Amino acid sequence: MSLTLPVGIENSARWITDIAIATGRQSEAHALITREKEKLSGLIKKKGAEKPKVFISLPPSYAIAIYALSKELGYEVTGLKLSFIDNQHHQFVEQIKAERPDLPVFVGDGQYFEEENVIRKGQPDLYIGGSGADFAIAVRNGIPVVNIDDIPVFGFDGVVNFASKVTKTLANTSFFKSVSPTGESQTYINEWLRKSTNWFIKHEVK
Repeated sequence: MSLTLPVGIENSARWITDIAIATGRQSEAHALITREKEKLSGLIKKKGAEKPKVFISLPPSYAIAIYALSKELGYEVTGLKLSFIDNQHHQFVEQIKAERPDLPVFVGDGQYFEEENVIRKGQPDLYIGGSGADFAIAVRNGIPVVNIDDIPVFGFDGVVNFASKVTKTLANTSFFKSVSPTGESQTYINEWLRKSTNWFIKHEVK
């Protein structure tokens, strides 16, 4: 059985397949998956033209699933923050690091400097988080946010819901730009922002 959440096209297909194998309904599942993938193929082509850059801040299961969904939709992930990590998810993080060694990945809530540093360096178009995310970091940098707690993201319909929310959010960014501070009002001075994204974490564990 798959440990990955049924979020995104391939993860949803895998989840349905696992259930079908357990219940002896493989043929029905195959027909459903084929039909849904055909319906979503047009959406992928259309949404793929947007190609926004996104920063993801979520618990590991959701972060991994939304990372995969973002890839399927053609989005570029510029940073990945996991609220925690355990043995169940360690292999997925290793896979992400293997395919994207340049991608900033860090773990733990409260790492505000690292998060802001990654956001400023990566310049994402969108911040994707959940109930535990610090949306204020994105807002003060003028970056629109998507809270996945407000979106039904499971299953094939979840792909449409998520993509539609991203499109609507990117079309209405004036509020986030208007509340973003500039100049001397920025949270960190430039000397701090020039440091590596994991500088403070390294000092904490010494």
